[in-house]
Amino acid sequence: MASAFRTFADADTLTDAFIDHQRRFARPAYLSIDKDVFSIDVAHTNWDQGVLQPKHARSLIGALDAGLIGSDITGEVSSYRYRRRWKRILAAIDAQPPVDECALSAWQARQFELDLELLDAMADLYTNAST
Repeated sequence: MASAFRTFADADTLTDAFIDHQRRFARPAYLSIDKDVFSIDVAHTNWDQGVLQPKHARSLIGALDAGLIGSDITGEVSSYRYRRRWKRILAAIDAQPPVDECALSAWQARQFELDLELLDAMADLYTNAST
């Protein structure tokens, strides 16, 4: 089972390995992007943050030239106080950091900009495929 998992020194190395794999074993793919994989300076979420930059996402998406059969983008930042005590306990187990209510709208606006960047990169796949 351990051979199914790999670690990478940094985001550039991970991106290069994925692109190389796609070149050798290209297949149509479903792409699911969770915004918490991005660095906090790219998209602030209320989950553990990753280190990816938009350039990595564009490269990863661009490597899917065998066909993108569907996609989703998740990881919207939000603030919600559950009414039921049980749900509050379950949410606390996730150890989500509290959301800065004053910054929430700015974080959401930046996430929307990132959504557009990601959608543009996906649209480029179809534009480049038809030329």
